[in-house]
Amino acid sequence: MAAERVVVQAPASVHGDMLDDARQHLTTMGDASDAELIAKAYAACASLLIQGKDAYREATLEKYADVEEALDHLVIAAAGKQYICR
Repeated sequence: MAAERVVVQAPASVHGDMLDDARQHLTTMGDASDAELIAKAYAACASLLIQGKDAYREATLEKYADVEEALDHLVIAAAGKQYICR
């Protein structure tokens, strides 16, 4: 039986680590607040669990005309997957 995957509320220390890692790679979203980036990470994490990574990536690339903006959203999604998706 496959393991159930869920999105859980992570401790603030995990949020800090996630943001430290992600901010190193952001170009268009570097001025976004911590709260905004955390919210985007949780939303991306949930979407990844529902859609899968390939579908999520394709949808993100189609949604944002600016490639750098799309990449920033994918960076946040990757950080969310690494730190908060379980």
